Amino acid sequence: MSLRILALVSLVAAASAHAQVPQIELLAPTLSEFNAEFERLERRVDAADAVAAALFRVHNAFAEHRGDDELWPACDEPWFADLAPRARLLGPALRDRAQSARVQSAHVRRLRSAATVEPLIDGAMAARIDALAARIARLEATYLEAAEWHARHVVPLTKRCELELRPGAGLDVALPRATAASPIAVLAVGDGLVCPAGIRAPAVVLVKDGLACYGAADCSCEPAPVPPAAVLGPEIASE
Repeated sequence: MSLRILALVSLVAAASAHAQVPQIELLAPTLSEFNAEFERLERRVDAADAVAAALFRVHNAFAEHRGDDELWPACDEPWFADLAPRARLLGPALRDRAQSARVQSAHVRRLRSAATVEPLIDGAMAARIDALAARIARLEATYLEAAEWHARHVVPLTKRCELELRPGAGLDVALPRATAASPIAVLAVGDGLVCPAGIRAPAVVLVKDGLACYGAADCSCEPAPVPPAAVLGPEIASE
């Protein structure tokens, strides 16, 4: 290789290295980026908590109906045909929501450790971070407990039955909620819309402010209070 070509290669390499410097600086997270990702994490934890609360209510009702009865309920037993399909859908929904929160939590921790973010975290934000970390720890414990209970008490019974989710009332028991504005989780069947968000059924839907309705073709329905774990569909708009 001639000296002229070597010089040209060296010049290109040096220019490339120089050009990469501002790109690396642009990748450094800012405090505003951290705040945005932290708020996204809060929403994901809220969502997972809502699904966990709905599943807990279903499991609790399931256990109350079965009691100490060691006999397996008939597939057409009303309480079993009602609750088992709800549990079967809410279980995977909790798994997915908890995993989503876990992934976002790891991302937020990486952002916080950045030299461009860590020194700017004030006391108020540090307290919010600690409080959310405690919620995430409780969420992970709740998920593991729910998954174990579901696998032991629900799955063996549902494997032998063809069960269909049908519209039904929610399970509004006296349990604490994080805040009055926390979302609640409901289910939807059919091919209509859960309003006012306009989410197409079938789905596990998060309802803000506890108000929702089911529209067959559009969201002209009037939102009304719905309890957690309600199943909205063509036969029941709200409970």
